[in-house]
Amino acid sequence: MTNRVQVADTAIVRLCLLVFGNTFSVGAFTVLLPAIGRSEGLSDVALGAVAAAFGLARLLTDLPAGFFITHRLRRALWLGPLVLAAGLLIMCAGGPAWTLIAGRFLLGVGHSLNMLAGITLIIRHVRLERQSLSPNAFEMTGMLGVLGGIVLAGLLPFDWSWPQLLLVASSPQLLVLLSLPGLLQRLPVDAPHDGPRRRSIDLFRPPVSTAPGIASAPPIVTFDRLALLGLAAGAAIAFSWSSIGTFLLPLRADRDFSLERKGVAMLTALPQLVDVMVLLPFGILADRVGRARMLAFAMLMMAVAVFAITFGGIGVASGGAVLLGLALAGWMLPISLINRAARPEEIAWRAGLYRLSVDTGIFLGPLAAGFVIGWMGAWPLGLMLSAVLLALGISLLKTRQRDGVAGASRP
Repeated sequence: MTNRVQVADTAIVRLCLLVFGNTFSVGAFTVLLPAIGRSEGLSDVALGAVAAAFGLARLLTDLPAGFFITHRLRRALWLGPLVLAAGLLIMCAGGPAWTLIAGRFLLGVGHSLNMLAGITLIIRHVRLERQSLSPNAFEMTGMLGVLGGIVLAGLLPFDWSWPQLLLVASSPQLLVLLSLPGLLQRLPVDAPHDGPRRRSIDLFRPPVSTAPGIASAPPIVTFDRLALLGLAAGAAIAFSWSSIGTFLLPLRADRDFSLERKGVAMLTALPQLVDVMVLLPFGILADRVGRARMLAFAMLMMAVAVFAITFGGIGVASGGAVLLGLALAGWMLPISLINRAARPEEIAWRAGLYRLSVDTGIFLGPLAAGFVIGWMGAWPLGLMLSAVLLALGISLLKTRQRDGVAGASRP
């Protein structure tokens, strides 16, 4: 067992600044989505493919990036921003749809490297008493960066082309690179490859306990009803956010509500703003009344939000955007349900499975939305997704199993 090499709080501040700047492009792209489709003459199907490339990149690189970061944390911290910059330049160069998809894909790869490297740094090198605060601060600054990209893209001059807007709105990711050398100086050198390497990794079987005096865990992991519902809820939240919040909402704001870019930015910023404001109170309330119940509440709110954004006028859709932000505050609750009855050696494996389901939802959301909207309109997507979210919320409310959260012993 290696000793924890602690880093100063200033290193965590620099890390938060890095993720803050690197997520501006995520928010800016959402605002510019209608302009990209209109300027490049893309169909809704092609536009959905461009948007989905980001989630596909995350889905394909989660495991390889995790293996790389295990021994090359420092390298990943500077490689992530470089890949982001390359993807941004490719997108802003314009061209046919495949170049936009390639640039968007690289943005997803860089984002995956940044997020996984940041979480790994916190787990490895942050003082134990900061292990709860630091991840929350890291996630919060990332969301603020997304919100900043939305606002900045909406405030830039109206007559600029979308490549100019995307490049300038994403420029904070270049500026915060100035904080990277200082961060790297505060980190220990990457551990050498001096340990035995595993020749194969079974993704369907978690590690087996080998501690002396402890019987080996069964090789197959079983999921109870509540864990399965948590896994499904995480995928549903991701799918809803990527298909409705970042695809249908800006398209409706542009096409149906005839809003200019500033109006599109204001409407798409609503869910992110509400999410940031209620994230901590939502978590505190979940500790008191139970995470399963609060997740059910989030599912029901998201079902109403999806229906309102799909079918409502601008006033109803704005209210739906607010409800969507409230529902997004339950984003991390499924992890606790999935790991509620897990053995210690299963926790990382289950968390990885959850991330796989979430990234699958982020990838499939805009892709499915583009196909459905392009062929049949938005109403089938809104109806089906609302029904699925409603069914998940009711199932979570009806479950008789205990939530397993301190202070919430009721079913």
